Amino acid sequence: MRARRRVWPVILPVGILLTITCAAAAEPRADSYSAGPSAKAGQAAPPATNEYCPVQPTERAIEEYELEYAGKKIHFCCEPCMRAFKKNPQAYLKNLPQFDVDPAELEDEQDPVMSLLAEVNEQTRQHVLLFSSITLGLLVTTWIARALFRRAGWRSSVRPGIVCLGACILIGSAAALYWRVQSLNDEIHEHQLKDLLHFATYHDFGDRPIPAKPPVERRLKATFYRGNDERSPRLFNGGHYRTCTFHIALCDEVGREVPFGANVAERQLGVRLQIERAPHTPDFFWTPERMQRYFLTQRYDPFMGSEGPIADRVDLRTEQEMKRWSAWFPIGEVDNNAIKFGRCYEGIIYVCEEFRTPERMFGARMHYAIQYDIQ
Repeated sequence: MRARRRVWPVILPVGILLTITCAAAAEPRADSYSAGPSAKAGQAAPPATNEYCPVQPTERAIEEYELEYAGKKIHFCCEPCMRAFKKNPQAYLKNLPQFDVDPAELEDEQDPVMSLLAEVNEQTRQHVLLFSSITLGLLVTTWIARALFRRAGWRSSVRPGIVCLGACILIGSAAALYWRVQSLNDEIHEHQLKDLLHFATYHDFGDRPIPAKPPVERRLKATFYRGNDERSPRLFNGGHYRTCTFHIALCDEVGREVPFGANVAERQLGVRLQIERAPHTPDFFWTPERMQRYFLTQRYDPFMGSEGPIADRVDLRTEQEMKRWSAWFPIGEVDNNAIKFGRCYEGIIYVCEEFRTPERMFGARMHYAIQYDIQ
């Protein structure tokens, strides 16, 4: 009995110390969200708050929708914009005059979906470290106990029990770790992904998003301009600039444009989209890696591609590196008799951007829509 009293005063403090030390080393930092950019010395003080919503810069902010970030008040136009900002504040700081953001830092912005994945991966890493450290501490304690028992002359039948206890600790910790990793993955719920991927697309344009028709006559060829209106003095031309030009035309399978009144019987027709980069736009918008994520499809479900390949997907083809891209989306072979008896060929083609990690695709965001109606 004297040997047992000598052993436990050593075992317990060592085990507790190892466990607490390892757990503290793996504890996540609580001040990660409060960190924000600070004003540079020698510059004028920024305004106290923002006039326009940082998430939708064309909408005026409302005092009713307010939150505090890095010690400064931020106003939004609606509740969904507040939620979007909370999930990835760094993506919208460039639209807030009360923060001094270096334009060079804008190239490092992270997509909201990727930000959420990074957060989950970081939490997973911390929990792996936590459980592994605790397991290691308990196993070391068990080993020390076994060595002290042997030195104290305890019966050999006690040592196998200590080994079994260590094995149980290891198995239990592994099971707890697996459960926690699974629960972290489950935190990416469908409604979160839908909100991050599509934001207000379904709310503004319906469950099958239908684009607003421009007030012009029907045509078989058109040009559209895509621009930014971010009202930021840190961006080119104060945030007012064209990013790209879209050239859209009805063409056959060999790329010939189809004029009005042409005989298209038994010909494969499709919509050709050409994207031309505008001057003064940042290179990081147009890298080959980024442009490979864009494609055309007629699907419009929130998580297209997450369950498998998209059957009608048409990828962009590079015509000139970093300058021009195109795609031809087939709409089918035209039957003149069907048109004569009232059948029309109509549909909507969506220009989408996939969101994925190397291991998994979560869905695709619909950026633009092309509506056709051949009669």
